[in-house]
Amino acid sequence: MTAAWGMLSRSVGSPCSTTSASRSASPRTTRSTGSTASGLNFVRSVTAPRDDCSLGHAEQVSWQSMLNDKCIPICVAEDDPFYRQHGVRCLNFVRSVTAPRDDCSLGHAEQVSWQSMLNDKCIPICVAEDDPFYRQHGVRCLNFVRSVTAPRDDCSLGHAEQVSWQSMLNDKCIPICVAEDDPFYRQHGVRCLNFVRSVTAPRDDCSLGHAEQVSWQSMLNDKCIPICVAEDDPFYRQHGVRCLNFVRSVTAPRDDCSLGHAEQMNTVSSFLDGSILYGSDPKLASKLRSKCGGRLKEETRRHCKGGFLPSVDDKLAVCDLRNLSEPCYLAGDTRINQTPTLAALHTLLLREHNRVADVLADLNPLWSDEKLFQEARRVVVAEIQHITYQEWLPLNFGESYLRYYRISPSSLYSRDYNDEVNPGVINSFGAAAFRFLHTVVPDTIMLCPASCQAAYLHKLSDHYFNPSLMEATPESFDDLIRGIITHRSAEVDPHCTAEITNLLFKSRNKWGLDLIAMDIQRGRDHGIASYNDYREICGLQRATTFQDLASEISQDRIAALGQLYESVDDIDLFVGGALERPVPGSILGHTFQCIVAEQFYRTRVGDRFFYDNSEMAHSFTPDQLKELKKASMARLICDNTGVKHVQRRAFEVESGHNPKYSCDDYHAIPCVDLTAWKRPKFELYD
Repeated sequence: MTAAWGMLSRSVGSPCSTTSASRSASPRTTRSTGSTASGLNFVRSVTAPRDDCSLGHAEQVSWQSMLNDKCIPICVAEDDPFYRQHGVRCLNFVRSVTAPRDDCSLGHAEQVSWQSMLNDKCIPICVAEDDPFYRQHGVRCLNFVRSVTAPRDDCSLGHAEQVSWQSMLNDKCIPICVAEDDPFYRQHGVRCLNFVRSVTAPRDDCSLGHAEQVSWQSMLNDKCIPICVAEDDPFYRQHGVRCLNFVRSVTAPRDDCSLGHAEQMNTVSSFLDGSILYGSDPKLASKLRSKCGGRLKEETRRHCKGGFLPSVDDKLAVCDLRNLSEPCYLAGDTRINQTPTLAALHTLLLREHNRVADVLADLNPLWSDEKLFQEARRVVVAEIQHITYQEWLPLNFGESYLRYYRISPSSLYSRDYNDEVNPGVINSFGAAAFRFLHTVVPDTIMLCPASCQAAYLHKLSDHYFNPSLMEATPESFDDLIRGIITHRSAEVDPHCTAEITNLLFKSRNKWGLDLIAMDIQRGRDHGIASYNDYREICGLQRATTFQDLASEISQDRIAALGQLYESVDDIDLFVGGALERPVPGSILGHTFQCIVAEQFYRTRVGDRFFYDNSEMAHSFTPDQLKELKKASMARLICDNTGVKHVQRRAFEVESGHNPKYSCDDYHAIPCVDLTAWKRPKFELYD
C-alpha cells in the first residue's frame, strides 16, 4: 500500500385589408331621344361587407363570389313596408370565423375572435379553388394545429424539436400565473403567460458561480463541452444541477503543419525537468529567482525553520481564502494551490534547491549567482528524475517490468539517448492512462504531530485552493509531511471517493465537479481512440463482444459495461483501462501498463539532458552521478523538514519490511554528498 502522495416564433400573418380603388360617384344623366323621358332603369351592383368587415364604403361583388361559405344572406320579403321602397331584396350577413376545438376533436365548430386567430399555433392548409371535392362544400382551408416545439437538446441552431406536454415541465420556462379575477385575462380564459428564461452559459473560465445570460449566437463556440447530469443522479439532483462545466483543451497545429485531426497543446514542459518548481517560460522563471546566491525566492515565518514559497500578487484571484492572512503560493506550476499536499511537495523541492545552492556557494565561493542557480537546478532535477525512476515507478508499476523494457537502467551511466524518440507526452497517457491515479486519492488529509500519539483528519474538499493547513501553526508543515507518509492511499480499484466525484473544487457550494467524469470527457475532447483500439495496440486480442474482455476484466464489470455501452468498440479508454485487473507487481492493468511504460521510456530515452546520460558535454562526472543515485524521498524529507524519523521507502507506509529510521542514520538513509561539486579555486567562472 502506498503512502498518500497522490493527488457542463413563427408568427402567422394577419389578414390583409384590401384597399378598394378610389372612384367618383357618377351623376345621373338624361338621354334626349326627341321625347322627354322620366328616366332609365338602372340596378345597382350587389354589395358585400368589406374584406376586413370594417365600416366604410360598400364593396361590389359578382354573383359567383356570393356562393361561398362566408355569408348567409337574409332574404327580404317583397312586400316589406320599408325595404321595398328601396328595392332591397336581401341583407348581407357574414358568418363568424370558426376554429378547431380546443382538443382538436371532431364536433361542432367553435367561433373565435379575429385576435385569437393571430397566434403561432396553427398553419391552415389552403385548398385550391378548383379542388374536385372540397369546392362542392365551399371549403377553402383545412385547420392544422402545430406541434409544440422546444429547443434542441444541445441548444444548437437547427430544426425545432417536437416534445410531449410532459417534457415542457423543465427549467427552461417560468410561467407567469394570472389571477383568476384578473379584469382583462379572465375574459379570455387565460390562466398563465408563457415566459422563456434567458439562455445561460458557463462563465468565461467555466468556474463555479452564478450563471451568465447569453445570446444564442454566443452559444456557438468551441470552448466548452458541458457534462450532462442525469435527472436521477443521486447526488446532483438534490442541488438542481443538470450539467457540469468543462473547458476544452487548447489545440495547436500538428508538428509537421499538415492537415488532419487537431492536436492538443501542452502549456507546460513535457520533460521531467523540474518545471513545476522552476517554471516553463522565461518570464515566470525569472520571477521565481531571488537573483542572489543562486537561490529561489522564499518567504520566512516566525518560529519556522524552513522557508515557504512566495505569495502570488492577487491572492483572492487565485485561491479560495477566508481572509488575506492565509497563504496562496506562486510556483512554476499554476496548480500548486489545488491541495495542501501538492503545495507541500513544491515546498520540499523549493527548500532542497536553496539548501543545495547554499552548500555549493560554501564549496565554491567564487561562483556567480547564475552559476550557482544553474548547478543547483541540475542537482535538484537529477534528484527528481532519480527518485521518479528508481523509487516511485518500480513501486507502482512493477520493477521487473520496468527493468525488462529498460525504463529504469541499473548501470551507472546510460547510453540509451535516441534523438529519433519523441519525448513529448502521449495523448493517451495524459488524457487517460495516467489519470488512473485519481482513483487512489484518499478522502482526507492527515496531520500527525511529532508525538505520533494522535492524528487529525481534514476533509479534502474543505481545502481545495486553500493551502493554509501548511501554516496553521509553526509545526503544521512538519505535521502535514508526517501525515502524508503515514496515511494510506485509497484502494487500487475503480471506486473513487466522493471528495473528488461530487465535491471537487466546491468552494463554498454544497456541490462541486466530478473529476472522474472530467477524465472521461477529457479523453473525448482529445479524440482518444477507444479502449478496444488500445487493447490491440498493446498486444491483446481485439474484442468483438463484451465477453471477449473476460481475460482482463471481471464478469460484474463486463456486465456494467454492457449496460453503459451499445458496442464494445464504444468503451472509453479511461473506463476500460481502469476496469482491468492489475498485472503482477503493478497497480495498473495490461493496457494502462503498456501506455505508461511507453511514456516513461520516451521521457528518458528522448531527453538529451536526462541525468544519467553519458558522453555529453553536460554529463555529470562519475563521482557526482554516484552521489546523485543516493537521492531518495526519505532523505529529501529529512534534509528539509523537522521530521526526525522516516521509513526508508517513503512512498510506502511503515511496516515490518519498511521500518522508520532516524534521519541521522546516514547508512540507512544515505545523503547526496555535494563535495563532488567542489572545484579548484584557481578556475575562472562566469
